[in-house]
Amino acid sequence: MARVSSFVCVSSLCALVREFTRTGLSPDQLLARHGLQVHDLDDPYRRIPVSDYVGILEYAARFAADPMLGAKIGMGTRPSDLGPVGMLFAASGTLRAGLNRLARTLAVWQDATHIDLREDEAGRLSWSYRLVDAGIGPHRQDDESAIFATAAIAKATFGTGGRPVEVHFAHPARGDAAFYARYFGMRPLFGQSANRLFFAADAADRVVRIEDGNLTAMLERHIRDLAKARTEADDLIMRVRNAVCAALPTHRTTLEDVAAKLGMTPRTLQRRLAERNTSLRELVIGVRLEASRALLSEGNLAIADVARNLGYSDGTAFWRAFKARTGMTPLAYRNRL
Repeated sequence: MARVSSFVCVSSLCALVREFTRTGLSPDQLLARHGLQVHDLDDPYRRIPVSDYVGILEYAARFAADPMLGAKIGMGTRPSDLGPVGMLFAASGTLRAGLNRLARTLAVWQDATHIDLREDEAGRLSWSYRLVDAGIGPHRQDDESAIFATAAIAKATFGTGGRPVEVHFAHPARGDAAFYARYFGMRPLFGQSANRLFFAADAADRVVRIEDGNLTAMLERHIRDLAKARTEADDLIMRVRNAVCAALPTHRTTLEDVAAKLGMTPRTLQRRLAERNTSLRELVIGVRLEASRALLSEGNLAIADVARNLGYSDGTAFWRAFKARTGMTPLAYRNRL
């Protein structure tokens, strides 16, 4: 059974909700499919698996019948959607400083992401983005969302100096070619080695504001604290998730069972999870939900076998639990894939 090791903060979904609302679509069903509700986005620091986030974007594009949805989500992205990471970018005096900070700190907001920032042989500043978790499925919408979002916040923060001079996408060309040209003022190149934005170096070094040193220092400190706290919290949470994942078929996922596996008392485990704003019950529900989606996606397992693999007493119990978290039955979920 797959182990989830990469996460993204839910505020990254705010631009998706705004785009759905703008076009008259309801995001409720879309989020419920992954065990979320719109009010969950009120806590910008709440995290979900990157695989869920990418899956939401891919499903949203199909649901809206709009292959350009990822691009539109990116266009509507604001620095605040990236929490303190985005606000530090927006507080930077030059585009180069902002992109450097974004490259260095984005992993605090979204794991499984590789950012490369360098000058190419033509003297242009090259910014590339890619997901590094091989277990994540198709991610064209995420790739386009990320590139359009970077371009959008660069343009909003640094004006004309934030406009890219060339755009690359790793995937083949699909969708409305004129859409890209209208937004970027040029036709991107597709089927390239990476998703990239190129900026003129002189424009990237142009000072557009005097930085508030106290503000940037405070944001940098906050981001470092987040990184440290998450490293410590993730270690325990991942150990608990892995223990639960291995124990699902045997039903041995009680507090006593999991604590024994981790070599601590039930009370200690309960307290340490509470300190991390979670509980064993929430983690079990999350692991079961992720595993159920993976098993249903395989398509060759009967619903009763999926229920048994997840440690449910019978298919009916699984049916009720899945519908309560996603708003649809296991069969309906499978049929939508």
